[in-house]
Amino acid sequence: MRITSRSSAIPALLTSALLAVSSAHAVDREWTVCNRTGETVRVAIARGAANGYVSEGWWKIGACGCAVVLSGNVPVTGAFLRGVSASGRVFAGESLMCVKRRGPFELAHAESERQCRGGDRSFENFGLHSLNKPRFTTNLTGSGGARCID
Repeated sequence: MRITSRSSAIPALLTSALLAVSSAHAVDREWTVCNRTGETVRVAIARGAANGYVSEGWWKIGACGCAVVLSGNVPVTGAFLRGVSASGRVFAGESLMCVKRRGPFELAHAESERQCRGGDRSFENFGLHSLNKPRFTTNLTGSGGARCID
């Protein structure tokens, strides 16, 4: 599985520095995730906050569909993404964040393994994405999927 973006990706090694609250001035941003596969994908994100990271999800995005996963006055220039398809394909990177396995969620201190213990929580891999433009789109793609026509 590949994650492609309209903007260049930032190397995972720079995650901590790039995702800290990047400036005193928040900027209106909108991050859209598009599913360019032939099956439904559940998506979770993690973003920098004043005291660590916040993870939230799950957005359910149908085949060839899109969803806005972050919008508003956002003081970060990068965020993390994890996607899981109905057949179990994973869209992720190498950064670990906490998620709830089921249902909608929002978790503070998502980077803390200690905060992730118990219940239906698990520490899962996320990929880093640059949000360096006011409107940003990430496309989830894969082989053998549907042909999406815009």
